[in-house]
This record gives sequence, structure tokens and C-alpha cells, in this order.
Amino acid sequence: MNPLEKFCRRTRQKSLPNDSFRAVLITLLTLCGPWLPVFAQLPSPPLRHEHLDMVFSTSLFRAANRNDAITAVRVWASMVGRSNGFQVDSTVEAVDDVAEVRKRVLAGSAGVLALDAVEYFELSDIPSVEPVFCAMKGDGNVPPSYQLLVGANSGINSLEDLRGKAVIIQANTGANLGKVWLDAMLYDSHLGRPEHFFHSVVVVPKASSAIQPVFFGKADAAIVDSGSFEVSKEMNPQVGAKLRVFSASPPLPEGLFCICRKQIKFLDAFLESVRELHRDPQGRQILMVFGFSRLAPVDKSGLEQVRELWRKDNLLMKLPENAPLAGLPRPGPHLAERGEQP
Repeated sequence: MNPLEKFCRRTRQKSLPNDSFRAVLITLLTLCGPWLPVFAQLPSPPLRHEHLDMVFSTSLFRAANRNDAITAVRVWASMVGRSNGFQVDSTVEAVDDVAEVRKRVLAGSAGVLALDAVEYFELSDIPSVEPVFCAMKGDGNVPPSYQLLVGANSGINSLEDLRGKAVIIQANTGANLGKVWLDAMLYDSHLGRPEHFFHSVVVVPKASSAIQPVFFGKADAAIVDSGSFEVSKEMNPQVGAKLRVFSASPPLPEGLFCICRKQIKFLDAFLESVRELHRDPQGRQILMVFGFSRLAPVDKSGLEQVRELWRKDNLLMKLPENAPLAGLPRPGPHLAERGEQP
């Protein structure tokens, strides 16, 4: 409906007498009529062309199809740009090596970066790399935490009781913050490196692959994110009966959405679109591909807590090979070898 039609409708709704309405209409047609074809043919303002370089670490693709994720992100970037008056020509790259990410940032060919927390720490010496959002899972308002699960009747009541045991760890991203957290606990307790302390440590991509072996007595302990454990208990209440949480980590920001501000022309609108990603159908599709529910502003204190765990993990890995076993008994058999059930 053009402006003239809108005006006529509003005028009619005011219940003017027919003669008065007809007079108003005739006057408007007389004044504006010759110009209506011109108004109808006026082109929309041209879209401004902009280029946006986005780099996604394959660390975040552990549970995602790479091609699906790249396609979804490219379509979304085009939609966001168009809604803000830009024709966005986007480049979306999946990069395996953080050194490659560094090269692109220093060359000015990366405006958006999707990284795991450890990769961000390795790039944090570059001032232009700014973390703005972290990935959430489920309905929570804080980043996921990890839980160390043991059999309810296993008799494991201290970290020392895990000596010589088999542990399975769920890794949501390449950062594997569940293991980083476990290593930091070993460091704080002066128990040495994990390969010497435990009978075995296995990393798996799915929570079920970590929980089920402990549930069936094939492993002694599992580390999974808290949301996955809750889902597992809902699906099978026996999981909650046979397993207990031995220890829980603080919330750990793991997947990070970073920007280089000078590389994004429509920055404010872009960031607002990212913040509202979970409210948009196309945005929800992107989040689903990555296994996230939404993106929330980064909690800098939480990120620094993860950095401290990472620092302890690095210190632990620098211990001499023979240091952990000095004066300590050899690891004993793990639960499965003893034929015990949790």
C-alpha cells in the first residue's frame, strides 16, 4: 500500500462526510497524481558491498559436519548484512592449526574467529583478538561445567583413590577442558602426570561413550559435561542410581566467538545479530550444527579461571618423566580387571 492509499484509508476511518472525503481525495489526486508513477519506479537504495572474513577452528567441529557448518554460517552472514544495508561477500574457512589462524589475523584477513578457549589463550598476545561471546549448551545461563563420575558403591572418596584406575573423558572441543580440569587437580594434589597416575585415560567425543563403561563396570571413572549427565539420567534413571558425582568443575567457557573490530564495517549490528542468534531460525540451525544452544557475552573472570587451569596443566606436563613415580607404589589393577561392578 502506497502512502497515498494509507492516508485515504486513515481519512476514511475518521468518518468524514462523504462530500468532505471526496473533496480531500480529489485535491490529493490533483496535486500528487502526476508524480505517483515516478514514486513507484524509484529504485531501492543500493546495498553497500563489504567483505567479511570468518575463520572457524576445526576444534569446534568435533560433533559437526564441516561443510554444513560453513554453508550455514555463510548464508547467515549474507542475511545479516542485507538486513543492515550491506551486500556481504563472506569467506568462511575451517582451519586445523592455530598457527594458521595467527597468520590470518596478522595479515588482516580475519574479522571473525570461532575458537576453543585454549586456542584463544595461544593468540591472546595479539591485541586485536577480542573474545565477545562464549558458547552455551542446554538451557543454562552459564557455561557448562564438567563432572567426575564414579560408581555409587565404588569406595572412591578421594583423588588418591583414583590411582591406577581407568578414566574416560568426554571432549566437547579440541581444548578438552574436562582433561585440563583433571590435570589441574592432579597438579594441585602433587599426584604427578596422568599417564603415570592412572591405569589409562581415554578421550571420547560423546558423553554416552564415557558414561556407559562406568555404568556397566568396564571403567572406573568418567568426566562429562553436567548437561549431558542430566540428560543421561532423564533417559535412564538407573544412571543416577548407579553413578555419583565425585567432583564438579566451575563453569568453563570453552567455545569462544572472537572478533577483530577493525575488520567489520557493520560491527554493532553484527554483534547484536550474534547475540540474538538463538532467536532466529537460521541462527538456531547454525547453533545446532555446532551442538550449542546460544551464545552469551563472555565472562572475563570465568575465562581467566580457565586460563589458570590451563597454566597448571602445562606445568604438570613439564614434570620429568620419572618424577610422578618417585617413592610411590606402582598403579594397581583398575576396576574392570578386578571384575568388580559399581
